[in-house]
Amino acid sequence: MSGPESCAEAALLELCANYGYCGASQKAVEFLATIADDPDAWVDAVLAAEGIEPPLADKEARGQVRVVICDWLFDDGRGRGTKSGLPRFPSGA
Repeated sequence: MSGPESCAEAALLELCANYGYCGASQKAVEFLATIADDPDAWVDAVLAAEGIEPPLADKEARGQVRVVICDWLFDDGRGRGTKSGLPRFPSGA
């Protein structure tokens, strides 16, 4: 099994494997094609993919998702996204 080809895919895989938020990773191509370039939009989209209404999500759930998303995609050059050397998004997104 090969690893993720982008930081976005890595974030989705981590959210699925570590936190059980698998809805977005199961439809990653469609998900990545429609997502905005904003951490809060990512959090909302991941939660919505799980059937959770984002405004009703508890603070802990939002925080868990946000930490992963920011570490991979909005890391200001200090997180796993930068360290991985992967492109931010897959070439087809």
